[in-house]
Amino acid sequence: MIGDLTNHLWQSTLFAFVAGLLATALRKNRPDVRYWLWFAASFKFLIPFSLLVSLGSHLKWAPTENEITPLTLPAVSLALAQIAQPFPAVFQSATVTPQNAANWHLVMFGVWVCGFGAIALTRLEGWRRIRAAVRTSTPLALPRVGLQASVQIRSSPGRLGPGVVGLWRPVLLVPAGIEELLAPPQLEAVLAHEMCHARRRDNLRAAIHMTVDAVFWFHPLVWWIGARLVEERERACDEYVLRVFGEPLAYAEGILNVCKLYVESPLACVSAVTGSNVKYRIDHIMNNRIGLSLNVSRKAALALAATVALAAPLVVGMMTAPLLAQSRLRTLDPSAITRTKEIVLQYSLFQIRNAIDRYYAERNRYPSSLDLLTSEGYVSQIPTDPMTNRTGSWKNTPSKADPNNPTAAPGIYDVKSGSEAMALDGTNYSNW
Repeated sequence: MIGDLTNHLWQSTLFAFVAGLLATALRKNRPDVRYWLWFAASFKFLIPFSLLVSLGSHLKWAPTENEITPLTLPAVSLALAQIAQPFPAVFQSATVTPQNAANWHLVMFGVWVCGFGAIALTRLEGWRRIRAAVRTSTPLALPRVGLQASVQIRSSPGRLGPGVVGLWRPVLLVPAGIEELLAPPQLEAVLAHEMCHARRRDNLRAAIHMTVDAVFWFHPLVWWIGARLVEERERACDEYVLRVFGEPLAYAEGILNVCKLYVESPLACVSAVTGSNVKYRIDHIMNNRIGLSLNVSRKAALALAATVALAAPLVVGMMTAPLLAQSRLRTLDPSAITRTKEIVLQYSLFQIRNAIDRYYAERNRYPSSLDLLTSEGYVSQIPTDPMTNRTGSWKNTPSKADPNNPTAAPGIYDVKSGSEAMALDGTNYSNW
């Protein structure tokens, strides 16, 4: 279990590192693109690649009907397995007894529970404060503001700054009297910023990441990803306001006034205009910096990266399937392996004999070689003898002279295994 968790953390860290490289390469483009890259890195922590690897292990490059015997593994398969899961037996040692290992697992689980509980309680207290503000709020009409509200606006007493509350049916919660403290252009820009959060469903995705950093609180990277998500979502809404209103000074003054007069939301899933690095944002707003749209080549590069991210685990599963199969075979009881081979042998004999019978029924003669069965389409390929691991080891039984067709050349009447070993029932495979 510890090895599986370590592999998952390694894979998620690598995925986040690649997402960071892409975000850096796209730093001049719109923040929405970088936001989705960081959100994908966050969501990856909830989805182990082992699920896709397991799915890929059920696929094969060129499947055969009786490939069950131990396989010769190509070096690339072993390399891929070691890269995908480099920690198969972490924390295992010959000097560690099962009892000691269980105790260590219990200790680590207890530490995780303490961290998870502390984060959950802190956020529960923050949510309690938010809910109290919502319960005491009343609907608010802003006739002086020429802005079409896409969500309900409610006024709440207290010093909590403007923010969007709710995951599925968000409302815009503003402090009472804010329309008297901000000039109409400032208030319009601030409210437009918040409504942009509501349209983008930022609260829902923030709640997903809050789940990630609560579960993986011990990994510093998830907290760094959370900061990047807040930064990019705020910049995305800032750029929206600049594109729609085009008044950087009024917008910047509105943000600064909100920061001076009110307190920030205690939860990341309550999107507020004062989120992230305000000084950094004001600098971008005053310089009216708006990111570039993605060109065709960058869109293609992102599409390729997404395809590789989804296809890579499947390919790893496909190429390491022989390694997993051989590993399972090694853990089986020898008699179980033999019994499996005998079942395959019986089926292979049935395939070849059935093809010979159909050949005779249609041509009134027996095939002169097994290769005719494949060239004439009676079987796709000659099965491998599981007892010898070779295709050409089948023992052919020639046909006798046929009185009904005296001119027919002799052919193969029957086949048997080329192995002289004894079966589990005491007979020889060569007599089956």
